[in-house]
Amino acid sequence: MAKESKKIVRPEKTQISLEIGERRVKICEAVFFKQGSAVFRFLCEEIPQKDNEISSALARLFETHRITEKKVFLNIPRHLVMARVLHLPSVKDAELKSMIRMEAVKQMPYREEDIIIGYKVIEKLKDGYSDVFLAVSQAETINRFINIAKNAGLTPEKIALSSESLAAWHVARSEMSGKKKELNPGLINIDSGRVDIGMIEEGKLTFSRAFFYDANSPEAMRKASDEIKQSVMIYQKERNRKVDKLLLSGAGGRVKAIEPILREESAFSTESIAQSDGMELAENADKALEEASFIELIGLALKSEDIKIDLLPREMAENKELAVFKKALTKTLVLFGCVVLVFLGVLAQKLFYKSGLLRTLNLRIKTMEPEVTKAKKMKGDLKIIRNEIRKKPLAIDILSEIYKVTPSGITFGLIDYESNKSLVLRGSAPTLQGVVKFIKILENSQYFENVKLKYTTKRKRAGVEKIDFEMTSLLVKIR
Repeated sequence: MAKESKKIVRPEKTQISLEIGERRVKICEAVFFKQGSAVFRFLCEEIPQKDNEISSALARLFETHRITEKKVFLNIPRHLVMARVLHLPSVKDAELKSMIRMEAVKQMPYREEDIIIGYKVIEKLKDGYSDVFLAVSQAETINRFINIAKNAGLTPEKIALSSESLAAWHVARSEMSGKKKELNPGLINIDSGRVDIGMIEEGKLTFSRAFFYDANSPEAMRKASDEIKQSVMIYQKERNRKVDKLLLSGAGGRVKAIEPILREESAFSTESIAQSDGMELAENADKALEEASFIELIGLALKSEDIKIDLLPREMAENKELAVFKKALTKTLVLFGCVVLVFLGVLAQKLFYKSGLLRTLNLRIKTMEPEVTKAKKMKGDLKIIRNEIRKKPLAIDILSEIYKVTPSGITFGLIDYESNKSLVLRGSAPTLQGVVKFIKILENSQYFENVKLKYTTKRKRAGVEKIDFEMTSLLVKIR
């Protein structure tokens, strides 16, 4: 249950999480204090249909409720994102990154530049495989939300997938309430007209789904209950695991209506949890919690640093990193200037103060060393990035060409790329003729030359014959 609000002054920081829906906007404001506590305020209002009008309404909402923090975390609803768990044959970060990008392009009927990719590694397994949670959205969808926020005078710091925000709420709630955290629950977020589902295994998100329901229908809660049961069954079949318990939370009235139906018609153990469990609320916050679900926004506001899937466009992410670099560099220069001023001031003093000068300089230099080291590293990273961008062909050109020319039926277990030098492809094909044909295709590409077949091996699995192969190729330098 929610605790009664206390009058606390001197807030340390404020974090704003925001969700722009089809009919309404939801805002969670978390004000943190030095004592380690936080007070929450929730806003939910209907919005117009046109984007420029939504921006105006959002700006008025911030002004009316005196929300001064303009940096926000955006929560993207699950139904706007293609999300799934991949089982990939590598544990190396660089290889996983290239495999994930290729899989994302395969999954979506759009060009690579028209999608935004986010992912998190769930687990790296001992057999050399990794389980990865992939999230892909249309760039047009993400850019629309960004433009609405910017036109309202807001700056998106992170764009999170609602499923991961839901999992973050589960962790944050356990910490705030002091209750034991279930390791393998099904999290059910019930909002007005929408349900988000997230399945947790050993504390990690491994499955997500969302669906809509007609909130005004007399049979709404029963139909929603049927969808939840079906989703749980799909999860159990896909992952071959049972759900320990279904944890229900969200809009208060909706949760109260659906829980007895789920408990009556399914074999799953269920528990309903108040959105504000363990939280300290601002005045009149309970009304908003009764009408809408804020648990994903709560998780995002409290655990933004732990959320790894970020659908912020690459350019904005790079600009953000550059801003951090500039801030660190400025801080370093200011510290350096302070040291110089201290040095000059002390140098003008009498000989009596020279020993004190040396002690002061040593202390200043020691405090400066971590910032200088960080700035040097970031400068070196930027130089490496610039040099890599000038090299042709780029790794993305090679991966794109391989994806474009590879015949149907050929799969890869390894793509080893050495910049501007060579390429190693290891995979399998239905026939040896298919391997030979693929070599000829690569020879005709502008990027490859001197393609050689290192070996082929025939094998059978489940009665199907496969040809495993490894081939190498030199890369053609393009100026």
